[in-house]
Amino acid sequence: MRFIPILAAIVALPATAAAQDLAELVPGTYANTEQVYFQGEAGEPQDRWISLRFNTGDDGSMRLHSIDSFGQPLYGAEGQPVTIEARGELTALTAGDCTRLMRPGGEDFVLAGSEGDCDDLPVRMERVSAAGMTFSWPDGRMMEMRRARPVSCWISVRKTEPVAEGESEWTFDAGLMMHDQGGRIRAGGGDSGAPVAIIRMRNVIWPPPTRNRPSLVLYVHTEDEPNRAVSYSWADPGANRIGINLRWMQASCTVQQTEEGPDA
Repeated sequence: MRFIPILAAIVALPATAAAQDLAELVPGTYANTEQVYFQGEAGEPQDRWISLRFNTGDDGSMRLHSIDSFGQPLYGAEGQPVTIEARGELTALTAGDCTRLMRPGGEDFVLAGSEGDCDDLPVRMERVSAAGMTFSWPDGRMMEMRRARPVSCWISVRKTEPVAEGESEWTFDAGLMMHDQGGRIRAGGGDSGAPVAIIRMRNVIWPPPTRNRPSLVLYVHTEDEPNRAVSYSWADPGANRIGINLRWMQASCTVQQTEEGPDA
């Protein structure tokens, strides 16, 4: 009997309001960077790295992209259309031929059922929250994809090739966008006269029983060492800005509160 008031509250929730809430909650970038990293640290088999971006267009339409760490779409620029609509007391989230029926669960939305052709998908959406999305693999393991915060940066790299009189010995690129869940950006290279510098950012929360404190970490990579950082700096995860200066390159990054645009 104790569950009757809870069920009654869910049924009584206006369906259109629930659909609108989910449509406002879904847009953003998500990645399982932290889960994959700590699987490796624990000596466990590592899941493949996945990052998703849900974009809302000016007309209100939504599209889903699978992206790489530089934010580039992996399977075409168009992406997959996504619709969110009321379905009685549930909310239907449809991508392609698969529909996930979500119900409110506190401040989150949790899976209540599926419709359509979902069997061939590699994972199943289980929960959507302000913190991120949870999916399940066919064997029942959970995949945690944290919601990323957009980050705007500038990067300056010292040129190694001779420069003309009066020309700066440093490149300077501003308004470069990435995110704090393993996102990357690069500068230099090409005809810039400077080596390539790649920066990456993580918002790290160590699992127990470690005593390490959560940290916002900015890594520097070279083109020859894309997976091993040559240096890094860190700050409190609540910091708005983090920077690094290695003499041959320097960068400053500002965590954005919205997707509106760069502010490095």
